[in-house]
Amino acid sequence: MKHHFFKRGSLSLLLMMAIPVIANASVNSNSISGEISVSLNVLPGCVVKSAQQPSDLSAIADGQQWMTLTFPDTGATAGSQLTAQDKMNVQCTAGAQPSLTLDAGKQGDKDIYNMLNEDNKTKMPYTIATDQEGTNVIKPNQPIKIASSGDVAIYAKVTLPENAQAGKYMDTIKATISW
Repeated sequence: MKHHFFKRGSLSLLLMMAIPVIANASVNSNSISGEISVSLNVLPGCVVKSAQQPSDLSAIADGQQWMTLTFPDTGATAGSQLTAQDKMNVQCTAGAQPSLTLDAGKQGDKDIYNMLNEDNKTKMPYTIATDQEGTNVIKPNQPIKIASSGDVAIYAKVTLPENAQAGKYMDTIKATISW
């Protein structure tokens, strides 16, 4: 029996010695530290927004109509020059060097813009420029540098030829901003 009592006592003694070690470890370890990585990769980029509401981020116009160039409805005669204008708001990250490219439109070719009359036969040539006077012409498929932040204005000019066919003329141009 003594032997049995000794085993039981040894076990009790071992347990009593182990409990303070375990308890001591949890009491002295009340914090643990580690690292959290935070990163951000800002790539050069641009967005186009409505020039009328440039702060409205919900109006980002990717793949949408950026502007409308509408010539005034007047009783213009042969030789009359008409101008249409509109603007879009471009916002780019620092480091982006944006350029604007306009294709020739649905009716143009590599050198000229044309509107097509509603008769689906008669074309009306026009130019597009970055200034109201029409001196800084934007040629089809030729990129031009634009400001990385702010409004970009576009001006269309048409000179009515003699014997211009009456009707509504239209064209659609694809605009691309690259950086």
